[in-house]
Order: sequence, then C-alpha cells, then structure tokens
Amino acid sequence: MDVSGTEQLSLCIRYFDIPDLQAPVLREDFVGFIPITDQSSENLANVILQRCDELNLDMTKCVGKDTMGQQIWQVI
Repeated sequence: MDVSGTEQLSLCIRYFDIPDLQAPVLREDFVGFIPITDQSSENLANVILQRCDELNLDMTKCVGKDTMGQQIWQVI
C-alpha cells in the first residue's frame, strides 16, 4: 500500500538476453506498479496476464513466481 492508501502490485520481469548469439545474460526489469482493488488470486492472475499481454510477452515461454510466501502462482 502506498502513502495514499492505494494497494499496488510491483511487477518485475526477469529474463535471459542473448545478444548476437553470445552467452546469455540474466536481466531483471521493473515493469511498474499496478493499482489493485481486489487481492484475490484470480484477480491478481488476471492483472498480471493483462499486463503481460500489453507487453506482448509470449506466455508459452513464461513462468510465474510469487514472493508473498503463498503458493498462489507457481507456473503459467
């Protein structure tokens, strides 16, 4: 929750970058804060999937990992 009282999801993407077919480099980029009104696992999954769709990510090459201490998201 931020100082205004808005619940937010912090979304980062970790991926391998393979520049010019050289050795892969592990990168992690901050995508942004996403305002959340419903903290249910279904809503969080929908919000994440929507943002990934906006970023044109190939979901067949993605896996999910949560850091909330819960086993909500394991693999997409």
